[in-house]
Amino acid sequence: MNRTSYPQAVHPQRGTACLFLRVLAFAVIVVPFFAGFAAAQSRANPFDGSWVNIDSTSRGMAMIEIAGNMIHPYGACQPRFCDMGEIKASSFAYSVNGGAPAALFAEANQGFAEQKIVVVLEQGDRLRVEVLTHFTDGSHRADYYMVGYFMRGRQPY
Repeated sequence: MNRTSYPQAVHPQRGTACLFLRVLAFAVIVVPFFAGFAAAQSRANPFDGSWVNIDSTSRGMAMIEIAGNMIHPYGACQPRFCDMGEIKASSFAYSVNGGAPAALFAEANQGFAEQKIVVVLEQGDRLRVEVLTHFTDGSHRADYYMVGYFMRGRQPY
C-alpha cells in the first residue's frame, strides 16, 4: 500500500495538522475582525463630529467639533469663526452603572472670561450646548447664560 492510501487513523499527525491549519486560519481572519468591531463599538461616541449652530444670527458659539473627550468650540466672530481651542471634557452617563455618554462638561479660560460648557445630545440628532460665561477682565460686563442648538454636518454659514 502506498502512503496516500492509508486511512486517516494510521496518520494522526496529518489530521492534527489539518485541524491546526483550519483553527489558525480562523484565528487570523475572523478573530481580528470581531475584535476590531468590538473595539470600534466600545469607542463609538454619539457626540463625535462637527456641529453647526442652527441659528445663523447667534452671537455666541457658532460651531463645535467633538472627538472623544475633546471639544473644540468656535465663536461667532466675523469674518471667520473665533477658534476657542481644544478643551478636555468630562463625560457623563445617564446612570451610575455607566453606558453611552449622555452629556459632556468642559471648562475654558479665555483670559478675559471663564466658561462652563455643557453639551447634551437630544433626540433627532440635535446637540444642545449651554455656556455659562463669567467675565474676569474687570470690564463690568454681566455674566451670562447662553443656550444654542446645533445640527451635525451642516456647512458653516
